Amino acid sequence: MLAGDFDPHAVRTAKQNVRANKARHVAVTRMDVRAWQPERKWSLVTANLFSDLLIEVTPKIAKSIARGGRLIFSGILPRPGSRSPCRLGKRRLSVERVIRKGKWIAGVAWRG
Repeated sequence: MLAGDFDPHAVRTAKQNVRANKARHVAVTRMDVRAWQPERKWSLVTANLFSDLLIEVTPKIAKSIARGGRLIFSGILPRPGSRSPCRLGKRRLSVERVIRKGKWIAGVAWRG
């Protein structure tokens, strides 16, 4: 499993959580999702990104998801002028479900 974040504090915290939960085979690294080059395909990818960044990197994320795989996306705060996560459908992903809780949006998309 690969986990990454641009924020060094978030990376440190994730590494501490991996150790505390005795999770195996989890690599946590500092990364810029814009520069990320997926080296394989996964059946499940999660992305906790702002909406505009999610839309920007979705083509790259879609390539990293195996056929029939899922993307769980979260961390989206709708704001005037921001693009909708429902646009993922234009990026080879079909949005199956969008969940709104308070001001936050999350959801699940499928790659056919």
